[in-house]
This record gives sequence, structure tokens and C-alpha cells, in this order.
Amino acid sequence: MTGGAAFDGPARTAADECAELDRAIAALEAQRDVLGDDVVDTALRPLRDRRQRAERQVNGEQRKLVSVLFADLVDFTTLSRGLDAEDTRAVVAAYFDAWQKVITTHGGVVEKFIGDAVMAVFGLHHAHEDDAQRAIRAALAMRDGLPALNATLVERYGVTLAMRVGVDSGEVVVSTLDERVGTDFVVVGDTVNRASRLQAAAPLNGVLVSADAHRPVRGWFAVEPLTGLHLKGIDEPVDAFVVRSERPRGFHLDRARGVEGVETRTVGRDVELRQLQELLWDTVEDRRFTVVTVVGDAGVGKSRLLLDFDRWLGERSEDVWWFRGRATASDQNRAGALLRDMMATRFGVQESDPPPVVRAKAEAGVRQAFPDEPAATQHARTVAAWLGFELDDVGPSLPREPQALRDQATTLLGRYFAQLSESAPVVILVEDLHWADDGSLRWLDAAADVLRERPVLVVATARRTLLEQRPLWGEGLEHHRRLGLQPLSRRESRALLRELLQHVQELPSSVVDLVADAAEGNPFYIEELVTWLVDAGVIERGSPHWRVREDRIGAVAVPSTLRGVLQARLDALTMAERVVLQRASVVGRVFWDDAVDHLDDGTAAPTSAALDQLHRRELVFQREQSAFDTAREFLFKHALLRDVAYEGVLRTRRSAYHAQAARWLVEVTERTGRVDEYAALIAEHLDRAGDPAAARWYLRAAYHARSIHALTEAVRLLTRGIDLSADAEAPLRFDLLAAREQVLDRMGERARQLADLDSMAEIARRLDDPGRHVVLLASRSQAAFENSEYDRASQSAREAAEVAARAGLVREEAEALLWWGKSLTWHGHNVEARRVLDQALRRARDAVDQGLEAETLRYLSMLSGNQGEYGTALELLHQAQEVLRESGDTEARSVVLAQTATALFQLGRYAEAQAVLEQALPVFRLSGHRYRVGIALGNLASTGLMLRRVAEARRWCDEAIEISTALDDRESLATNLDVLAQLDVVLGRWNAAAERLRAALTVADAVPATALQTDCLAWLGVVELARGSVEEALAFTQRAAATAQEGELVLEAGTADLALGRVATAAGRFDLAQKALTRAVRRFRGLGLAAAAREGEAGLAAVDVASGHGADALRRVEALLPHLDLDGLTGSYRPELVLETCWTVLQHEHDPRAAEVAEASRAYLEAVARQIGDEQLAAEYLSEATRARLLSRSAPPG
Repeated sequence: MTGGAAFDGPARTAADECAELDRAIAALEAQRDVLGDDVVDTALRPLRDRRQRAERQVNGEQRKLVSVLFADLVDFTTLSRGLDAEDTRAVVAAYFDAWQKVITTHGGVVEKFIGDAVMAVFGLHHAHEDDAQRAIRAALAMRDGLPALNATLVERYGVTLAMRVGVDSGEVVVSTLDERVGTDFVVVGDTVNRASRLQAAAPLNGVLVSADAHRPVRGWFAVEPLTGLHLKGIDEPVDAFVVRSERPRGFHLDRARGVEGVETRTVGRDVELRQLQELLWDTVEDRRFTVVTVVGDAGVGKSRLLLDFDRWLGERSEDVWWFRGRATASDQNRAGALLRDMMATRFGVQESDPPPVVRAKAEAGVRQAFPDEPAATQHARTVAAWLGFELDDVGPSLPREPQALRDQATTLLGRYFAQLSESAPVVILVEDLHWADDGSLRWLDAAADVLRERPVLVVATARRTLLEQRPLWGEGLEHHRRLGLQPLSRRESRALLRELLQHVQELPSSVVDLVADAAEGNPFYIEELVTWLVDAGVIERGSPHWRVREDRIGAVAVPSTLRGVLQARLDALTMAERVVLQRASVVGRVFWDDAVDHLDDGTAAPTSAALDQLHRRELVFQREQSAFDTAREFLFKHALLRDVAYEGVLRTRRSAYHAQAARWLVEVTERTGRVDEYAALIAEHLDRAGDPAAARWYLRAAYHARSIHALTEAVRLLTRGIDLSADAEAPLRFDLLAAREQVLDRMGERARQLADLDSMAEIARRLDDPGRHVVLLASRSQAAFENSEYDRASQSAREAAEVAARAGLVREEAEALLWWGKSLTWHGHNVEARRVLDQALRRARDAVDQGLEAETLRYLSMLSGNQGEYGTALELLHQAQEVLRESGDTEARSVVLAQTATALFQLGRYAEAQAVLEQALPVFRLSGHRYRVGIALGNLASTGLMLRRVAEARRWCDEAIEISTALDDRESLATNLDVLAQLDVVLGRWNAAAERLRAALTVADAVPATALQTDCLAWLGVVELARGSVEEALAFTQRAAATAQEGELVLEAGTADLALGRVATAAGRFDLAQKALTRAVRRFRGLGLAAAAREGEAGLAAVDVASGHGADALRRVEALLPHLDLDGLTGSYRPELVLETCWTVLQHEHDPRAAEVAEASRAYLEAVARQIGDEQLAAEYLSEATRARLLSRSAPPG
């Protein structure tokens, strides 16, 4: 080939370089056993540096949680005035060099040197859970090393340096800049500013850290809190901590976790603790080496289980050789680091100990196992040297070759544990084995040969990443056991939450659900979320009780402690896996591989392969069935993991991704006919993409949510749509408001509903749109109707009907006419109501709207019932059910059922009415329609009253009152008070009944509600008679009869006449009593209410006997005698008066059947007492004066 350069394929990208370097690093790691740790670590260092540089080129800008250290010299400008420029440069260079070494040693990166200031970032390239700890340790190391640096500077230049250090943890944006060369980068964000401001506020030669930086290291350092600091450039005061020192070395299982100031018991780990205890007993009894690996996700409770096991060991009387160690992320590439930590903890070696002290402690510790061996001292030095302890004297026989040293030390350490186990079992507790160095893990495997028949138990905790790195860990080895730790159940999560919030007297379910949903059974997540709630002011600490501010509850933000844990997990992924996971996070907690494939920013990512690998790592789960047959469906293992992955995506990139995700969802759901089901998800993607079309999609999503009775979700969707809809989109905004107003109506949120109606009216005034004007007027009518304002409801509905008729809007006209007819019905204008409802029925049929047709038939049925035409009422309801049979509208059919129950009640078929209502009530509860729930409960209470199921009726009535109060539904509240008063009458609580009836009558008069007025007046007459106020009773009952007659009420008129007859008899007004009772009997017989008619006959018998017509009274009573049992008396308003009258007449006429009536009375009263449903209430029922007299007339059986 001649001329020009040879073509050798596509240009190699940074992503290609990352992949090649990953393969090279893996190859070197595989050679560690052959080449040794030192050689491999030295060779890997430049490869890892190159990979970081290549990865930064691929990633470009990214959002990350990091810890930022900012340090500055104090008064250095003044100090350097007397120095030569070269000397000044040398001093600063020495200072910077010291910082560079300290920062690098602790895993940080120097972002920049500015003048005499240093800025370093921890967690820049790869996040670690202990980044804040590393930053603080680096600051302390520099502070502690400053005296030595100053000694040199004083000797050479005559200057002493002083500094201040600030540390903050938080989110930043990391990016490379074109104008910066090589590995240069820039970190920006509020975290950088806060670290700088904290530095300025730090004490001289002190380290000041933010609350966010302190939170994940709580318990590791000795600190002094500073509250309410005012930092320059930061509006709100902040809390910070002056770090004095790192706490002495110790086993860190007891490090501060949980909620500060709260001691809790362990929840949900009794079985696992018992397993560890039994494994120890087996190890001791069988004298066999056992390694138990407790495997579970971060935060699932491994450390707490280990701590409980540790405490249990400490409480036992038997001797045990205890060893405790912990691997750390920062030491995982340090050979022997875990074993070193374990032995240092056992021997009491501190980091600050000089070499002679280290040697002495190691020798004393090893001699415990080899007390009689002269070589024990050399054994200690050999093991200590291998583990990397600094010794002043290693002895003459220390092997010089690394391999020989490792072999000899490995054997000696195994012998050491074997010798100890001769005197007592050895228990080794290891935390975070997934971070253990290879050398320590190899020793654990090799030790089995020496310890096979020794009572040595190793219990190690590890995350699942250990099994990713070493999938065959312990497999097939007899001495290995694996104990999996699963998340807590929801019940256990709630129990732990109550432990943590034990100072809260009444813990709202909203808090329990918020934390339980977000934590998904992870105890650490639960603890940190509670701490976050305290920090966010949702939970306020007090003494002795804490308080929950429910008004401050919002969406869960991922606490920085949790984010650090999860981001470290993400940063350990390959670049391709991380990119795919971030794109998936944009799609949602549930996502599809095809959707992720459609998210494109010009960076290629092998979606399918990466998802398979993420699935193997158990970061995502693949569902067996996918919502879409063209795509695999996945689920993030944890919602918070998805949140952290999402937070790592730059906002500009997120916007584009969301738009692409929305387009994909629209395409796939239109193809499958499931658009409505996914409308909410589409709307949210468009919203996050900044697309104005989101508002219309929120409306569509809300319609779907309402159709499946997800009312709270519908309000949320509509509220967001309203927030997005501009004034220029007035019709859409009106539709959103109208939809929300209807949902709020269902939920009974009257104040918000009325506010929406006002907003709709304001828009409607600007629109020339008859259809929307009708919607407004009809909605106003409905709102007024449900507030018992029937005049206003009628007026709005009539106007709506007229506007709809003029505009030719048939369906809208039918709906308006229906509301007009409803209002007239409840207002008692029966004739006009029937005319309007007949017209509504015709228009509903013209519009072919089955729902409107059925609802109109229901109201025509109600009208018939009010006029005593119960057969017609049931026939109309049957027609309504037929109309709805094919509609699939379960709620509409249940509304018709509830009306059927009313007709059955009016016919005296109380048990049937109750059964029908119990069928309808769950449907209303599911739909979230609180008004209908309240009405059904009130009607159930009425059936319970007539069936004398008093306890059950009171419960229904109490709930109905609670709902009607919340809805500000005055008429329903008054109706329920009326029923509750009648239950008081049953129990003989006359004063309570009078109070409730007067309250109900006040509302009934104000509405006015004729039927309710009549009922309240009639029962007030009954109550006042029982209380001895005969004249007042007579006034009430006479007014009741007049009101019923004016309102053309049939059933209520019978009730009023019955009460009037009884009161008039007591007042000696026998003519008035006879006329009233005769009318009552006639009305009740006409309605088919036999028991009520018999009660009227009993009243007439009482009039007869009181007026000297005993024979007539006896004739009437003889007709009643066959019906003096539970069946015959059910449906009577005061059955005890029927029994009393029968006995009185027979006794007056010296008829021996009086004794039989006395026995029948006892049988009836005891039967009722049994079905009241509460022993105390039953006793009250039987102790009422009339019933007590009846019981006294016959001896109890047996």
C-alpha cells in the first residue's frame, strides 16, 4: 500500500479502553497467588489510574455524593511578608506536599490548590461508604502531623503554620473541562461552598464538619457539637461538630447506629440468633472447626445480629476466647488487613503505639497460647511482621522471602488458635467479610487443615457482593455454613418503627406507612429514615414525649447515609452497567429493556447484556411476566436504589430521557390498547421532560384513577395538571378543575370542592362555552344539594337545564333535570318533582345514557315510597337494575340496591333491608364515596334499631355521625342523631334522647326537612311523656301530626299519630287519642306494616280500658295475643307498651291469661336482650321502668 496512512479499523474509544483495562486488571488479580500481593498491587496501581482517566472521559459530567475537605492557612499572608519569595514558595510546597500525601493515603483526590488553600474530594471516582470518615481522618492526620512539619519549617525558615479545616458531605456535579489538561476536573455545588465556609468558622488548628458529614460517622470520633452557626453566604443557621479525635480502636459492632437517644431491642432475628447459638454448641460438643457466613444486603441487620450473639456470649458463664475484627473498604487491597485488625483488637494494639509497645503486646498475646514454648516470642514477631505491624526488633530467624514469611506465619496463626482452643472454645467474630483482603480470606481457607478438629467458630457477616467476587465461597466444604438474612416483614418493620419512636404517644399511620414503604424491610433504612424525619422537623423531640407534625410529611428524600451506601454499590459496577442502570432509573422502579434501549444520548450501552449482569448481581429482578410482550420487564431491588441511580443522572440528560420514555410508552400502549392504564406514567415522564402536553395526560390519568376508585391518586394527578395548565389553556384548566371538584365531592372535602367551583366560575365567565357553563351549574347544584340547600340546588339545576336545552346538549340537559328533580324530592315538592323527573327520564333515554336513566328511575322510586306506593317503588327499582345489568357499573347498581333497602325497610322487611345494605356498603367503601358510605351506615343503624341489634346499630350510627360531621352534611347528621336518640329510648336513656332530638330538630327546621321534622317531633313527645312533661309531649306530637299532613307524608304521619295517641291517652284526652290512633292503624294497614298497626290497636285498647270500655279493650287484646313474640313484635316502635297494655287489660278484666302474657313478656324481653350484642347495654334495656315491671310479673324460669 502506498501513499497515506494505513487504515487499521475504527478509532479506539475511551469505552474500549475501559474494557481493555478491566480485562488486564482481572488477569493480574488472577495471578496474585503466584506473584504475591506486593508485585500485583504495584502493577495494578498505574492500570487503575489509567482506567479512572478513561472512565472520566466516558462519563463527562455526573452528579455524585461526595465528601469535600477544604483547608486554609491562617494569616499566612502576614506571616510570609518577611520571607523571600522562593522561601514562601518552598513553605507552601512543603505544606501542600504534606496534604497531598495525607489525602492520597486516605483515598481522596486533591481537586485544587488555590493560593494557600487546599480542596480535596473523597468519593470522586468511586464512592465509598466511609468517604466522610476518610475525609475526617485525613484532616486529623494533617492536624496531628502539623507540629512535625512546623518543627522543620521553624528550623529552615523561622515560620510556624496554623490552619483550619472544614468538611461537608453532599451532592456535587463533577465534570472534566476542555481547557484543563490530562486528569484535571472540576467539582461544583453547594457542598463545596459549605466546606469552605465551615473551614472559615473552624477553631485554630481545628476540624469543623457539617451535620451531613457527621451523621454517617457518628460514634467513630470524639466531637463537640456547635448549633445554630451563621456561615457567610448561607441563609439558614447550620449545625456543625468540632472533631477532637478518633475514638480508640475497638470492636465496632457497638458503634452508634439507630436513632440518637433511643435504645431498641432487636426485631425479627430470634430464629437466626438461635441458629448461631446452636452452631456454637455443635462446634464445642463435636470439637470441629466451623465457619458461618451471615449473608445479606447492606443494612439488613447482620451487624445487629452479630452484636446480639456477642452479648449472649458475654452473658454466659463458660470461658471463651474472643476475637473480633472488621474489614473496611479502605483496607481491602492491604494484605492481611482483616487479620491485622482482629489481632490488634485482641492484643490491644493502638495505631499510636510505638514499635516497642506493639512488639511487647504481640508477644504477651501469643504467649497465652504457647506459655511453655521458648520460641513463643519469635512466633509472635513472625506473625506480627507478616500482618504488617511495625516492630523495633523482628528477631534473627524471620524469613526474608515474602512467600516463606507468609507460609510460616499462616501455619503459626493456625497453631495459635488451635492451642487456645485446648483450654476454651475460640469464637472469632468478623464484620464485613466482603471487604476482606485476599490474604485474610486465603488464611481462613487454609486454617481448616490445622483447626479441623478444634472447637473454633468463625461467624462472619458479608454482603452478597462477596458471592459475586467469590461465587463458590464455602461451597462443598463441610466446615462452612451459610446463613441468609432476609428483610423484615411489614409487621416486623412496624414493630421496629414503634421501638424507634417509642417516645411518640400516638404514631400516625401516615408515618408508619411512609417509612415502611420506603425501607422495604431493611432495618438500617428504617433507622436512617426516622433520623431523616427528625432532622426534617417532621418529628419534634420533646421531654418526655415526641410529637409528629403530619403537615410536614412529604415525599421521602434519600438520607445521605443511605445514599453513600447505595452509591458505593453503583460505583463498583462497570461503566456499561452503571449507564444502563441510570437509564432504567429514569423509566421507573419498574422498567422494560426495550424502553431503556430507546433512551439515547449518543452513548452506546449494551442494554440486554448489562441487565443480565445486573440481574446476576441482584440489583434488579426480572419478572416472569411482562406487561408488554415485546419487552422484558424488570424491577429495581429497592426503591431507594432506584432513587440514588436516578439522582446520578444530570438534569439536562434526564429531561431528554423522560421525553424518550414517554414516546416509547405511548407507542407500546397504543399498540396494546392500554393507554389509560399507563397514562399517569406517561404524564409524569412528559412533566419531567418539561412538555406542556403533560397536563392533558394528567387529566386522562385522573379519569382512569377515578374509574378504579383511586381517589387520592386522582386528586394528586389533577392537582399537578392544574399546576401545569397556564391561563392560556383555559378550557383544559376548567376541565381539570371540574374533574377534581367531582373527586373532592366523593371524598367529602367540601372546602376544597367549593374553592374549585369558584375557580371554575371565574374561567367560565371568560369562555363562550355552553357545555362548560352547564357543567359549572350542575356541579353547583350538586354541592348545594349535598349541603341540604335545596332551594339553591333547584335554582342552579334549573338554569343548567335551560342552558343545555338552548345549546342542544341532550345528555347535559338530562343530568341537570335529574339534579333539579332530586332537590325537589328532598324539599318535599312531590308533584313538581315527579314532573321534572319524568322529563329527565325522557331526555336520559334520548341521550342513551344508562347511568342517568337508572338514577332517574331510582328517584322516581323514592317519590313513590314517600307517598306509600311501595309496590311501585320496588318495580321502578327493578327497572333501574335491568337498565344497569349490562353496564358493568357496580357502584351504580349498589346505589339502586341501597334504595331497594329503603323500600324494604318501609315495608317492614328489616332483615332483608339489612342484608341488601351490607351488600352495598363494601362497594361504597371501595369507591371512596364517603357520602354514600355515611348514608348506608345510617340506614343500617335504622335496621339495627328495628331489629333491636342495639350494639351493632350504635357502632354504625357512630361512624355515620363521624362521616356526616366531616362532610358538614347537616341533614344526614341530624338524621343519624334521630336514630341514635331512638336507640337511647330503647335503653331508657331519656335525657340523652331528648338532647339529641332537640339538636336534630334544630337542623330539620332550618333545612327544612319535613320527614325528619315529623320524626323528631313525634319522638320528642314520647321522650317528654316518659320524663313526666305531659303538656310539652302533647304539643310536640300535635305539631308532628300537623307537619306530616302538610308534607303529604304517609309513613311519618302514621308514626306521628301513634305517638299523639299515646300522649293524648296519658293526658286524658281520650277523643283526641282515639282519632289519632285510628288514623295510625288505618295508615299502617294500608302500608302493610302489621306490627305497627297492632301497636296502634294496643293503644286503642288502652283508651278503651281507661274510658271504662273494658269489653271493647278485651276484644282488641284478644286479637293481639297470638303475636306477643319476637316475630310478632318486630316492627313495633314501643313493643313493651303493647305487652304492658295486654297485661293491664286482661288483669283489669280478671282474665287468667294475664299470667300467660307475663310469661310471654319475659320470653320476649330476654330474647331481645340476647340479640342486643352487649351485656351492659342488655342490662340497661331490661332495667327500663316498663320492662322492669313486665319482668317482675313472672318468675324467671328454673
